[in-house]
Amino acid sequence: MRETLPQLAGPLAPLGAALARGIDDLERALAFILAKHGAEPAVAAAGATPFLQLFGTVAGGWFIGRLAFAAPKDMIAVGLP
Repeated sequence: MRETLPQLAGPLAPLGAALARGIDDLERALAFILAKHGAEPAVAAAGATPFLQLFGTVAGGWFIGRLAFAAPKDMIAVGLP
């Protein structure tokens, strides 16, 4: 996902910034789950559903970013869908 971030510049910069924050959050959540897994498996399990929801949101943003980068540049410049 991080490899996509340099492509999200110019008019796509706000999307790139939001995606970068989402990736950071996802990495922190994964580190928390992995840290708790051995000593407190119930805590790690309790975070599983929120982690998967976060992953879905970030993956969806990543996919939207890839689609936006692939869109004709004149559409992005004028803000067309």
